[in-house]
Amino acid sequence: MRASVFVSHGLQDDNVMPDHFSKWWEALPASVPKKLWLTRTGHVDPFDFRRAAWVSTLHRWFDHELQGVRNDVLTEPQADIEYAADEWRTYRRWPVDAREAVSLKLVADTPATAGALAIGPPPTPNLPRVHQTITDTPSLSENNAISNPTTVTANRRIFLSSPLEAPVHVSGTPVVRVRASVNATDTNFGAILVDYGPATQVSRNGDGAQTLTTQDCWGEASPADDACYFQVGKRLTNVTQWRVSKGILDALNRNSYAVAEPLIPGEETSFTFPLLPQDYIFPAGHRIGLVLVGSYSGYGSQADQNRATISLNVTETLFDLPVVGGKQALSRAGLEKVTPAGAIETPFGEPESEVSAGDLSDG
Repeated sequence: MRASVFVSHGLQDDNVMPDHFSKWWEALPASVPKKLWLTRTGHVDPFDFRRAAWVSTLHRWFDHELQGVRNDVLTEPQADIEYAADEWRTYRRWPVDAREAVSLKLVADTPATAGALAIGPPPTPNLPRVHQTITDTPSLSENNAISNPTTVTANRRIFLSSPLEAPVHVSGTPVVRVRASVNATDTNFGAILVDYGPATQVSRNGDGAQTLTTQDCWGEASPADDACYFQVGKRLTNVTQWRVSKGILDALNRNSYAVAEPLIPGEETSFTFPLLPQDYIFPAGHRIGLVLVGSYSGYGSQADQNRATISLNVTETLFDLPVVGGKQALSRAGLEKVTPAGAIETPFGEPESEVSAGDLSDG
């Protein structure tokens, strides 16, 4: 019997994380027919976030797969993706075609400014490396980690794009490639991808779903089975910052979950780890933010209590972002406009100091 796959998953599911579906999805052979719905809700049944379309699609799917009915369920676009409440787009494949992993370089912060994200040439061997420290803080919450991004604190480093001149569509799995040394034999690394800018989002409270008082009916009822169900709406929230994705790494088990490898204090090492897969559009006017921390209790890591000091090699740390349209799309959005002579503007109401040529030219 021929196998086929129809996946539905919440991009904001903090119970069954999106990488639980994405790794399996990517491992499926090309010969397996597959279909995907990605919703902005959390751990919610499709019947409760897209009821009419779900019932219709599910009937067509089983008609085709079980009854041999010839219909278009497997010839229509493979992926349906929700970008705002009840606003869906379809794509031929997922991750979206024409994406390219663009390596963003980090520009060090100063006492008065956040760091920056930019595209540009890789660091050259003859330039000095910029190092900055992160103090692993076990009690640091996600909200405190991402809030007030233009304020420099000891337990995080934040890198912001310029305000986007065009939307940026991310589709797939971002990857952080950290180069750092640690003053202890173990620490954690955490990374958070953030959208900084005003927006109305589907709330993470209640998985973004709210049961209403009205009902609709589907199919035939019987004395033992009522065919009517309460309708479900989206919970919405107005925000100025939004966690898009997140990732963690236990440095002790950086190469194997089964075998611990203590770090050599003071020795610079490369640490590579993925963030959760995502499909998200950063609007024009917003800023893309990357927040680097040590322990990240908001994403299930067991906080290290040694409060290690991480010396981050900013120059050789890269952030690989899967962008639809690749480097050209980021260029249109203005990410090449971080120059030695330019000040980085902020949408948060306070002007930032000009970044020196030395800060911006190191790599």
